[in-house]
Amino acid sequence: MTTTTLKTDMGWGMMGVKADFANASDPVESLNYETGEWQPTQYQVANFQHSPQQALRQIIEDDLLESGFDIENYEEDIEDALNAAE
Repeated sequence: MTTTTLKTDMGWGMMGVKADFANASDPVESLNYETGEWQPTQYQVANFQHSPQQALRQIIEDDLLESGFDIENYEEDIEDALNAAE
């Protein structure tokens, strides 16, 4: 099992995902930017076609939606964050 971690700074905190992206059934964890701890999500690697970038995009979009923001207004910020992700 090889765990891949992908993180980026969104300006309000670090966001990230971690999973074994070679294993379709592996659960995807997200980095809670308020606590700095990893937490489970409802997603599996297969939801993102084995792509950590797609997983991170979804986690960022989920956070924006839960906070009441319109994703379309943040598309450029999301792209910049994904391009800077490590």
